[in-house]
Amino acid sequence: MTPAHEFLLRRWRFIRRGTDTLLAAIPEDRLEWSPNIKMRSFGDVIRHLIWSEAQFVGATVTGAYAAPSDASLQHDCPTLVSLRERWAQIHQQCLDGLQRMAAEDFERPIPSPYDATRTLPAVLVLSFHVEHELHHRSQLIQYVSFLGLPAPATFI
Repeated sequence: MTPAHEFLLRRWRFIRRGTDTLLAAIPEDRLEWSPNIKMRSFGDVIRHLIWSEAQFVGATVTGAYAAPSDASLQHDCPTLVSLRERWAQIHQQCLDGLQRMAAEDFERPIPSPYDATRTLPAVLVLSFHVEHELHHRSQLIQYVSFLGLPAPATFI
């Protein structure tokens, strides 16, 4: 693994810790709350992030997309605690897989998640998830503020 890849993984672990700090601030009884009927609930956003990590990071490691179904996440993880536990488990599996990758594996072409006729370097697919997590973390911070709760510091 190159220093650049190590930096990306350190940065992602840092971002993930901030996201987990934010999840700890969400009231359990508000898991299925959303600010609008047309918007995802807290739980929906968290399930989407779990799915995304398994999908994008899993593909970075294995070269294939194979995320858990949203239905299985709803069934197996009905509480915020169970969602956080499932995500921690998937995150550790993803980190373990990334740590085993050689430097050249990060440049391995894998199918684009958006256009199966194209390939992208695996490291670019990994970066999609990092950006995606930050995007939805901002969404969750807004949700917390809509409830009038203090948003925790996520970048320290």
